[in-house]
Amino acid sequence: ARSSTQTRSRARARVRAAAAAMSRRRRHVGAEALSRECPELAECEEVARVVATRGSNQVEVELGSAADGDAPALVLLPARFHKKLWIRRGGFVVVDCGDGGGGGGGS
Repeated sequence: ARSSTQTRSRARARVRAAAAAMSRRRRHVGAEALSRECPELAECEEVARVVATRGSNQVEVELGSAADGDAPALVLLPARFHKKLWIRRGGFVVVDCGDGGGGGGGS
């Protein structure tokens, strides 16, 4: 039978090995992201700066083409990215400037 000291030391060794593997993976993420070429934006896409998050999946942004003094735009983050993609104030996002396909107005 193993003593509790041996069991604890093996558990610590497994934790250390897992931590070392994680740091090794993380080290290469930045280098890989910087080595890739930047994709071209479509006609309906634009780069915007995040002004504020408004809760749920709404983000207030300043569009790059907006003239000084224009009001910020409110954009929606698709639900599939909720809690997978973290957006901070001051960061940059790519915004699809299409109409969104929603029929909001009454006729």
